[in-house]
Amino acid sequence: MNKIVFFLETKIPIGDNQFIFLDLAAYLAENTDIEIYYINNYFKEDASRNLSNKLHFCTPEEFDFEAAGDAAYFTPVNYLMHLIVRIRNCPYAKVCLYQYSNQALEWLSRNMDYVCSQKAIDDFINEYDARAYFNLSCVGRQVSFKNNNEIVFLPNVLGEKCSYSFEFRGLIDRDRINIGLLGPLNSETVYTLYNLFANFQISQNNKKTDIHIIGKSKIFLNDVFKKSSSNRTRIIFTGELNKENRKNYINKNVDMVLANSSYAIEAATCAVPVILPVSQNKPYIGNNYVYLFDAKGYKYNLDYSSLIALGSISHPLSEILDDIYIYDKKEKLARDCYKYCAENNALEVVSSKFLDFIESS
Repeated sequence: MNKIVFFLETKIPIGDNQFIFLDLAAYLAENTDIEIYYINNYFKEDASRNLSNKLHFCTPEEFDFEAAGDAAYFTPVNYLMHLIVRIRNCPYAKVCLYQYSNQALEWLSRNMDYVCSQKAIDDFINEYDARAYFNLSCVGRQVSFKNNNEIVFLPNVLGEKCSYSFEFRGLIDRDRINIGLLGPLNSETVYTLYNLFANFQISQNNKKTDIHIIGKSKIFLNDVFKKSSSNRTRIIFTGELNKENRKNYINKNVDMVLANSSYAIEAATCAVPVILPVSQNKPYIGNNYVYLFDAKGYKYNLDYSSLIALGSISHPLSEILDDIYIYDKKEKLARDCYKYCAENNALEVVSSKFLDFIESS
């Protein structure tokens, strides 16, 4: 295997479940002798994420697909037709697929003008054993495996080698709760914050509370939640920060972080407990939170249906607060979250699984 091509053709900068394409490509370019190419429409956000001088960073128009010969291509299931059009004159090319949504087959069928049913496409892909998954919820009921050990999972990755030190800091203020929400605050994630307020009210915790919104937020949401600040609860907006500044802010200002998806993995490097809020993208009432190390099936974005389906262990907010502020478990919980990510999400771990997948497919 001399060449691996990570192929996308997105219309906007890559997002959470696509970061793995660029992060793996950059890591493999730096740490192997394989020629690695990242193919996508150009976006400055993607270019700034690429930390490798050895990675060939091309647009689909710039890349010579025929000259790549027997390269191995890694592409999302729903981009398969985009790729096939490009490599139709490359009979020795190898294609490996990545399914990052349980709707991917529907999207692909739609791209094919519904000439093939989702089941027909799925059966065809299964014949060649050349598909990896983002997490267990992406597998879908229509796929039949003897057990999950036969499924290749390539989950959210830490966008750096897992070689940093664990710089733990004790409680910021034993008499005041400091909790961070990491990631953009928008019309979808805002319900997590509304629900957090409700759960603080029923937690019977008498400590004053600082809620740190760490990331970009819509101006109108800032105005709404600034009005929610009181003598007992303060809402603190950091605005958009780069990754290093986010890490420093979290380590110095919060005792725990609520986050989803790649932000949850990032937060584990900040030496704080990381909690996955079980939430909906609409108004809801619930009091379920999952420690990152208790996540099942590499699913880090939980709603109530996935919580039940995966059997993840959840806790009410009051138990989380007691663990950290009464039972002094902040360091243990932080280390458990860090260890989980080192074993499951470190680039060196996921890249090894990826290379085995490419070789064996």
